[in-house]
Order: sequence, then structure tokens, then C-alpha cells
Amino acid sequence: MLVVGFLASLAASHSEHAAAQPVTQEAEASASTPGVTAVVLPASTEADLAQPREWVAALQRVLASEGVIAFPSEEARVQFEARVSSPAVALSASDIERWVARSQSAVRYLARADYDRARADLLEAHALASGAAEELNREAERARQVLDTCLYMVRAYVETRDDESAMNQARACRQLVPGAEPSPYRHTPEVREIIARVDRNIAAEPPGQLVVTSSPSGCAVRLNGIAFGSTPFRMDDLAAGEYRLQVECNDVERGRIRRIRVNAGETTVHVDGGFDGAIRSRPGLGLMYEGAQQAHAQAAGHAQVLGEALGVSEVWLVWVVEHGRVRVDRVSARGVSSVWLRADLQQPAAAEAALASAVEHLRAGRSVDLEQPEARAAVGLELPAGVDAEEAEPAEAETADEDSGAERVRDRGQRAGLGVTSGVSAAAFVAATVLHLERRQRGEALAQAFLLSRQAAWIDLRLPSTLLAASGGLLSLATLPVFLPEREGVPVGAWVAGGLGLGLAAASVGTVLRRPSCPNWAADNRRACIRGEELGDRAILLASAGAPLLMVPLLYALRPARVSPEVEVSRSGAWVSLRGVF
Repeated sequence: MLVVGFLASLAASHSEHAAAQPVTQEAEASASTPGVTAVVLPASTEADLAQPREWVAALQRVLASEGVIAFPSEEARVQFEARVSSPAVALSASDIERWVARSQSAVRYLARADYDRARADLLEAHALASGAAEELNREAERARQVLDTCLYMVRAYVETRDDESAMNQARACRQLVPGAEPSPYRHTPEVREIIARVDRNIAAEPPGQLVVTSSPSGCAVRLNGIAFGSTPFRMDDLAAGEYRLQVECNDVERGRIRRIRVNAGETTVHVDGGFDGAIRSRPGLGLMYEGAQQAHAQAAGHAQVLGEALGVSEVWLVWVVEHGRVRVDRVSARGVSSVWLRADLQQPAAAEAALASAVEHLRAGRSVDLEQPEARAAVGLELPAGVDAEEAEPAEAETADEDSGAERVRDRGQRAGLGVTSGVSAAAFVAATVLHLERRQRGEALAQAFLLSRQAAWIDLRLPSTLLAASGGLLSLATLPVFLPEREGVPVGAWVAGGLGLGLAAASVGTVLRRPSCPNWAADNRRACIRGEELGDRAILLASAGAPLLMVPLLYALRPARVSPEVEVSRSGAWVSLRGVF
């Protein structure tokens, strides 16, 4: 009876816990508030969002008086965390110690059939593990403890001969700690058999595939806290279910948590590392940047992402430029506009009057400084791709000279870098060619009379000549993607260089095919063996010179797709590969 009572209360508690979890993506999609057309967010380049957040409520009141319905701040935060991502869970050392203690004591109480105490400890440990699995699972040993604690529930169901509940619980445990294995000696044979049955059932189901990409690439991918690889990432044969995904592009901050549903077939997720680094959702929704330049370049695009996630047509950003001076940006599908104003929230009537004037200008698509209304004001944010050109005109007119100047400086730097690397590479090829010709002369002398001194002199030049040629080619291959000037399409010169590279590559292949056979170094075969070695060196010279030229048109053709070619040459062959996002 104690066992039955324990399991009944455990199941009830588990149901309450499940009911308290965030709604599913399908429910979230239908939970948008009708009539909401805007969201007002604080934004800052300072240490926190406290100052701009004070202006949000005032701007919301002004917008409401103009007939613009804005999300309440708390509702916007809740909707965003449910639909997109939430911050990583933070556990204190005392929380972790309490979880470990409860997990261990639960096992002792189960062994003694003291189900009342086992119930209290197991429920507390399970609540901690379920709510913070992505944090607890970061360490392999602790992840195994999470799995073991979860499986203790399976044991309780097994002991009451409730196989169906035991199977369901075991599957939930597998999903809670994906890829981990339980401790081999902590579970009864019946529990291990249940785990094996669940694994066989999962293997028989249609598999799910998870594909995760990010910008930038190379970010760590974690599922429920367990590290599985880095982006671009693909995982096949993943059991269907809900997971907590984290993509971490640095070693300092925990990745934001995305609750995803993996079904049979392919599930694709893309994570913008810049957006995740800027977004804040506790205590409220807002955008934070490390400096004015980063904010200028990224905030408008991030605001559009927020607007799409919340289902609103306008995003209003409030910045405190300095004490008493505020900038308000309006970002919509039609464009971006900005208004600067000076006001003090200690004088609410004057502040709301200034905000009302700002709203009037912004809704008309005008950018203006209310302290200098006669002066021409530029847009405060860099315009994302696809905005209305008419609204972009003021900002473009004032920044065109600056952009063109920066482009000229960049082009000069690229040309200078290309010239230096090309000169060094050419010098390496010339030196390699000189050594190759000298080696041919020494080979002719060796063919006429085989002397150990002549053989040593001939062999000594083999490594320097091939190393110089390969080094020149690798230097060009490594620096071309950086220093090659930006151009629209593929220039004619690039096609000429590619044709020349193709010819050198063909000559390299032909040289290899012309190598005579060398069964041994007997007197009759000596000249053929020497000739074969020299032709192999010549093939490396030709391939090393042709590879950079062959890559020039490929770089220009593939730059828009963020794909870069890689060419590798060795004595055993040559390879051309493509790396990037297709």
C-alpha cells in the first residue's frame, strides 16, 4: 500500500510539473494577442537597460493615445521566451549540493522500502533536475547522476508491476539525458531490461534528424546540456520528442535555451550568434550592445527579428544617449526612422509632449532632432537589407562619402597585401625553379657516372625545391580569400588566371603520366629512374603554381554563397574541395 500511495502521489506531482511547463510551439503560434501592432523595447550600449526601460512605459502611453496598440512589457517577455529562447538556467552551489544529497538519500530510502521519505527526496531531486537539466548535464559524471536519479522512478514502477508507467518513465529519462548511459551497478536487472526495451522501441521508430547552423559557424551545440559537436551540426537517429537546444559561440556565456520539437524527418534550426548576444529577456525584453558601432550596425536587423517573432509590424527602440537626451527608433518593414529629443521624466507632462512630437515624426517616416528641427538628421541605425529606399535616403546621403572612403582604403589595403604575397610567392617559385634546373644538371652527371658524391648532391636539392614550390602555392592559397579585391561577378582577369591555372594543372597531370617506370636502379635503368624523379618534381612545381590561379575565378564565383575552395597538392595527388554554406 505504501508503494501504491507513493507512486500515485509521484504521478500527480509529475502531472502538475508538466502542466507548469511552457506551452508547445503549436500553442504558442496561436497565442498571439489580437490587435497588437507594436512592441516598445529598451536598448543600450551601457552596462544595463535600467535607464531606457524607464522611458518605455511613457512611450507606450503616447502610442496608445495615437491608436497604436503595444505589447505590455511583461507579456512581450513571456511571449518571446515561449516562442524563441530563454536565458540559461543558473544554479547555485547549494542547489547542486541539495540535488546530490536528495538523489543519494532517495536510493537509501527506496532500498529500505521507506517510501514516504523516498517520495519527498525523489520529487525534490527530480524537480531540480527537470528544471535545470541543461545546466546539470554539462558535466559527464553529473549527467549520469541525473539519468540515474530519473531511473530510480522506473525502479519504483517496476516494483509495483506497472510496466506501462515504467516504460514511459524510462523513455522520458532517455530524452532528459540524451546519449548518456546509466551507472552499470546502481540499477536492478529489471530496470536494465526496461531500458533495453525502450532503446529497441526507439530504434524501431522513424528516426528524427536535427540540423543546426549558426552565424558565425563553429559554435558548440548542446542538447539538454550535453555537448554533441559544433555548427554546422547534424545528428541522425534522434528520438522524437522535445529538447532544449543551446548554441554557444564563446566560452564565457551560456547559450540561450531554445525548446525544440524533433519529429520523424529533418528539423532545421538556425541561430544568429549576434542576436543571441544582444537580446535580454530578464527582467524584461531589451537589446544590449558592446558599443555604439555594433548597435548602429545590428540593432535594426535584430529589431526586425523580434518583430517577426512577436507577430508585430513595428518595433520601437528607446535609447538614452546621455542624461536627459533620448533617441527613439521606429523599425518596420517599410524602413527605419529616428528622432532625438531632450526631456526629463521628472516632468511627466513635458516628457510625454516631447514623445508625442517624436511619435508624429516617426509615424510619418521622418528622422529629426527635436532640439535642432531645421537641421537634417540621419537615421540612427544602419538599415537592414530590403527597407524602403525613400526612407533610407537621408542616412545614405550623409554616409555615402564616408562609406566610399572606407571602401577605397580597404581596396588599397587589399591591393597592397595581394602585391606583397604575390611577390613572395613568385620569389618562392623562381627559387624552386632554379633549384629544379640545377638538380637536372646534377642528375645528368649522375646518369653518366654513378658516384656516391654525385648521388648525394642530386638528392640534396630534392626537398628544398619541392618545399619552396609548395610553400609559395600554400601562401597564395591562404591569402587570396583575404586580399583578393571585391568585384561584382567574375572579372575577365580572373577567368584568364583560371585558364592559365587549368593549363598548368593539365601540364602537371601530363608530366606525371609521362614518368618512365623504374623497376630498380641498375645501370640500364638509372637514367629512367632519374628522369622519373625529376618529372615528379616538375609536376609539383606546375601544380603549386596552377592551384592559386585556378582558385581565383572560383573565389569570385562562390563569394556570394559564403563558400571557399580549398586546394591541396602533394606528391601522391591533388584535391579541390569546397567548404561553406550552400
